[in-house]
Amino acid sequence: MRNLSRIINTIFAIVAVAVIFSAAGSVTRAADYTDSGIEVTAENLANAVNSGDTATEQSILSAQTRSFTWSGSILTRSSGVNYGPNGKETYYNLDMTNCVNNLRSLGYSGDCWARSDGVKMFDGYIIVAADYSVHPLGSIVETSLGTAIVADTGSFAAGDSTLIDVAVEW
Repeated sequence: MRNLSRIINTIFAIVAVAVIFSAAGSVTRAADYTDSGIEVTAENLANAVNSGDTATEQSILSAQTRSFTWSGSILTRSSGVNYGPNGKETYYNLDMTNCVNNLRSLGYSGDCWARSDGVKMFDGYIIVAADYSVHPLGSIVETSLGTAIVADTGSFAAGDSTLIDVAVEW
């Protein structure tokens, strides 16, 4: 009887550990899903765009916190600097009126908004400043936080022509 009790307790312990490990393996970060539970993936974004589901597209873009193609470190407020897919990244927080006007002068349409992590967006792209001789106005460039559009430049370009400055609300 004592052996049977020990066997049952051992089985329960093994099952409990298996359940804990199984649950831990299925837990993902909140940033990986939209508020409505849609997984933030390039495939789901493409499906939303292709189907014309602008609400889902906006929801996925708002919940995105990193590039779909970059698996390295990402720019954060606390780090201040990151070396992403196209080199050194920093951030700045200024009024985006001139940036939006720059893009509209090229024929782009869209609105300026901030996604849930505070990154400033124009339509579906992160707003960045870069050296126009490296990344001309309106260029699409990948950052650690996602796909960006060059809408601005600055005096920083004189010191580092490869720097990408990400617009944020931080």
